[in-house]
Amino acid sequence: VDFYIEILPKEAEPQERPVRISRNGVHTLVELEPDLISGITLGNLLGVVQAALWLPDYGCFLLHCAYVLHEGKALLLCAPSGTGKSTHTHLWLKYLKGARIVNDDKPAIRLIDDKFYACGTPFSGTSPLNENVCVPLKAICFIEQGPENKIERINDTSTIVFKILSQTLRR
Repeated sequence: VDFYIEILPKEAEPQERPVRISRNGVHTLVELEPDLISGITLGNLLGVVQAALWLPDYGCFLLHCAYVLHEGKALLLCAPSGTGKSTHTHLWLKYLKGARIVNDDKPAIRLIDDKFYACGTPFSGTSPLNENVCVPLKAICFIEQGPENKIERINDTSTIVFKILSQTLRR
């Protein structure tokens, strides 16, 4: 068996309800908080888990962000849930002529010939917004709430990697 997922019964104590994943003989234990997966269908959950396991084989990973397509390039808005991605996305649609949402939750980022691309996936959270579109990545904006509006370029590679990982590997 290439891929095996075991989800323990709902009746089990919360600490006994992990998801065990096995791929090519390597076993991984993924502990899921019940609140994190409430409202998610089993099919969507399994699809995301399977994609997360296989995408790295293709130079790809899922990123928790909104993906806006504008002038043939991908603009990504990354932030923890509840920060304001949807609000910002709709402002971009309002002020960037011709912009459209390709994915509202988990597009794939792929490295092709030393260039990063954003690719639509069927994993769009509670929104039905998703398209099968793969275009060059122009920018990733990391959104944070604060007392004032400001924008600044991040030049430190380790900070960029940390911010991307924080929206890839969920706690």
